[in-house]
Amino acid sequence: MLSAACRKDTIGERIPLLPDYKSLIRRYYSELWNAWNTTALLELISPDIVFRGSIGTAVNGIEEFKQYVSKIRAAFPDFHNHIEELIGEGGKIVARLTYTGTHQGELFGFSGTERKISGHCHLPVSGRQDRFGFRAWRQEKA
Repeated sequence: MLSAACRKDTIGERIPLLPDYKSLIRRYYSELWNAWNTTALLELISPDIVFRGSIGTAVNGIEEFKQYVSKIRAAFPDFHNHIEELIGEGGKIVARLTYTGTHQGELFGFSGTERKISGHCHLPVSGRQDRFGFRAWRQEKA
């Protein structure tokens, strides 16, 4: 009979370990969107990201994504995402989120209103290696 350590080594040799995409998604929301950590952006986001955010803005590439994040941060400095559920298989993840914030800065030509926002969305994500390419599309619930 094989020991657990031996079995583990044998399986590791035959089956390559997959990145932990759920942990990457948690880090994406906690560090990038909730803590506004730009270092996390560079570590987590692929240079060729394709993304459509909850405000309808579509971005292509990491430079446009950085601008999008800055725009949201300026308009909603207290923007916060809460992951309700993560479902994943292989390199694909779906996140169900609740987000909140206060409209405090300019967005699309509108000055801050001090109004609170909240919403729900589903975010399907496909990952590549240890960084996300984020072929992402947020879908709002009515």
